[in-house]
Amino acid sequence: MAIGRALISKPSLLVADEPVSMVDASVRIEILNLLADLEEKFDLSIIYITHDLSTAYYLCARTNGEIAIMHRGGIVEYGSIEEVLTNPLHPYTKLLIESIPEPNPQKKWAARIELSPVEIEEFKMEGCKLARRCIHSTDICLKKTPPMKYVNERLVRCWLC
Repeated sequence: MAIGRALISKPSLLVADEPVSMVDASVRIEILNLLADLEEKFDLSIIYITHDLSTAYYLCARTNGEIAIMHRGGIVEYGSIEEVLTNPLHPYTKLLIESIPEPNPQKKWAARIELSPVEIEEFKMEGCKLARRCIHSTDICLKKTPPMKYVNERLVRCWLC
């Protein structure tokens, strides 16, 4: 219903913020297919905002889209879905991909997850927000925010790249 209302004015851009969160898996795929079909039929651009890399991959692969990985409010890597997810350049993108849980009942998560003081401080710090946890961090990472640069036909915000 919400997608239909958004399309009444015939926009050229649709912003879909977590459109498939909190829905069953079977409904999820129907919504993603609908978005891909609408993009093609109406020459519509879609900004798909999600925390779920699998749905982002599915939609982007279906529509030949691109992906932007964000950390602490800023884009750290941007490019083709295939390149970014199969060959990540930014350390945060690598951590994000490595953190995708495997369906293994032997590896249970803690009942409650809380931010550490380091993570809370990362929101406030100057420079790269990942610098204190990155194994590649140098002095400049702590002092200055890296610029977005083109590397292999994609944008990356990292002094290492």
